[in-house]
Amino acid sequence: MTKLIEEEKVTAKGTLRRSKKFYNAFLALNSDDKIGKFFPVEHYLLAHSIELALKSILIDKGFPVKNLLSLGHDLEAIVKEVEKTGVCLTIEDLSVLKLTNKMYKSKEFEYFVKGSNFVPKLKDLLALSTKIFNSPEITKIES
Repeated sequence: MTKLIEEEKVTAKGTLRRSKKFYNAFLALNSDDKIGKFFPVEHYLLAHSIELALKSILIDKGFPVKNLLSLGHDLEAIVKEVEKTGVCLTIEDLSVLKLTNKMYKSKEFEYFVKGSNFVPKLKDLLALSTKIFNSPEITKIES
């Protein structure tokens, strides 16, 4: 989000809708015979959907939109704020998130960087994003 965004125009429901578009783009791109063939695009789509879904929870809980800017694209920082609202992720979820975050927040899913990095298995990242979308917090925003 840029500083040009007017805080009153950013809503939890709108942010969640945008999040689901990235998630649905992942689903449209993949089928059983294609999963994993579009690295790093698949990881990016799921990571971005997770970022926006978590931010929609924060907005819904009253977190100031202007403060979202300071969190940037750091999934671990976003989760720390989400956990302060009472939402808890498992150790396994946090492990997947941490592994994803290294490349996500540094934009390595978007720009080629020499060297190799470890990323979570795509099925684990998909399971995490699906879990977030099925959470009571997201269901509340959707209703």
